[in-house]
Amino acid sequence: MNMAKIFTNVRPGELISADLMNDILDELNSLEARVSALQALPGTQGNVVVTDLQPSHTMRVGQTLTLVGRNFVSPPENNTVTVASIKISADLFRFNSDESHLIFVLPPVPGLDNMSQPVDVQVSNQHGMAPPVPLTLLPALVAPQGRLEVLYAVAPVMEFTKPNIESGKSYIFQFSVTAFVTIDSTYQLTATLPDWNPQLLNDSDDNVRVSNAIPIPGGLGGVTRIIRARVTAPPAPASGSLRLDVIETSGFGQVNPGNSSTNPIAVNSPPPTPETRVRPSIRSVLPLPAQIAGSKAQFKRTNAGAITLNFSFTTNNTANNPGSFKLSAELRNPKGWLPDGTTLTIDPINITAPPAGQDAVVMLNPGAGATATDLIITVVSTAGVTPPLNVKYALGLTVVD
Repeated sequence: MNMAKIFTNVRPGELISADLMNDILDELNSLEARVSALQALPGTQGNVVVTDLQPSHTMRVGQTLTLVGRNFVSPPENNTVTVASIKISADLFRFNSDESHLIFVLPPVPGLDNMSQPVDVQVSNQHGMAPPVPLTLLPALVAPQGRLEVLYAVAPVMEFTKPNIESGKSYIFQFSVTAFVTIDSTYQLTATLPDWNPQLLNDSDDNVRVSNAIPIPGGLGGVTRIIRARVTAPPAPASGSLRLDVIETSGFGQVNPGNSSTNPIAVNSPPPTPETRVRPSIRSVLPLPAQIAGSKAQFKRTNAGAITLNFSFTTNNTANNPGSFKLSAELRNPKGWLPDGTTLTIDPINITAPPAGQDAVVMLNPGAGATATDLIITVVSTAGVTPPLNVKYALGLTVVD
């Protein structure tokens, strides 16, 4: 290997000899020869090359991709760059591109969802055309936009003779979560009530959710999910408000979060209700083997029974203007209850001043495939009540063999 000659500095007054100048010319000629040899190698002058894609070989439309290589030209739009045969326009290039980096935003590609992957990234300019480089190109992430509305919606139905929260017992409160959001998205639920051990339950049973993240379809008109939270009352005296917070999880931050709290839940007091003007309670569950079991109505499979509910009203009615109310009932999960998928009915109630508790009966028949669920009672005012009343209550149902 030829070693480059090392020259020393010329000091003032020294003569510059012909030998020194010839040595300098020889070194310059040698340097030019080496540069020419390097330029003749693949990937140098006359051959544009892409050596890497950064930050990844898997990207999404709308993200910024950097091509690392050699022999790119400036300005960057003087290079012809294509991604899946789509040419990168001048406005997509970043100003900090240079001869070894082409930086640009990945454009939309028509028909991308149906394309085979990976797609080709290719560069050409006055130095030639680089071999194609594979890139897995995914559709752009679309940011969900909108807002969340969270409301305390459904209170538990208590036993007529035991209307108060008792230490050591569990109670289920229900919230409505309505997403007014542009696209399908996922939401994180957080229930808080210190010392009451709040637990979020499955939609279909009373087991604790494996994940507190839930999907909700998009819809600017609002799509609602009911969320059930169970709390266990600590020793008295104890009270606090159950709060549910809901946030959208994509990270774009364009969906306003929502939250709602109950009024204080207190041991030795009735549970708070979303609507204070009416409160139902369980008066009886008959005939045996149907019975009241804790805070729920218990049925034996294939044995029909009747739940008698008492409704206590505190509306401002007069004898000349009685309040009228429509009652309706439905099962949260009617599968297996007979007749299968039926809509339950309750006779309407009319009350006059002074308001008095009145009874209504719901008939239920758990078939062989019936499972635990909730009986949802809806009370709607139809006349004589201002402002109008519309509220739901939930009574847990269990089934034994």
